Amino acid sequence: MSIHDTLTDAILRAEEEVAQKESDLRAAKTKLREAENDLIGAIEDGTVPDKFQAHNKMWRIDTRLLVTPESGEADRVIAWIKEHGGEDLVKPTMHAQSRDKFLRDTLIDQETGEVHIPPELDGKIKETVLTKIAKR
Repeated sequence: MSIHDTLTDAILRAEEEVAQKESDLRAAKTKLREAENDLIGAIEDGTVPDKFQAHNKMWRIDTRLLVTPESGEADRVIAWIKEHGGEDLVKPTMHAQSRDKFLRDTLIDQETGEVHIPPELDGKIKETVLTKIAKR
């Protein structure tokens, strides 16, 4: 067997191993999401308390409201951010996390959790509720 056959065989074996591990990871993440959704359901239907201690951790539901640009609207939203006090955040490109944090801080009332979308952003912003399990 030549050196190039040996080296390329090693690459192919490693690629197969990576593909298998990535498949295993996807399957494990699916199981995790299903288990979290089961716990969220049990909390929401009252079977499990809102907060509880298990395995030396405090468990609870963590719900966040996300506000992000609709598909294809990022440039218009970034222009609005520049006009409304976020010009220092906008470089040649604006990082999505910075953009979304500015929108969250600007558009969501921190006391009530209500979203106030100005008319110029109507139809350009989507609201998404993210629910997951938090533990500490």
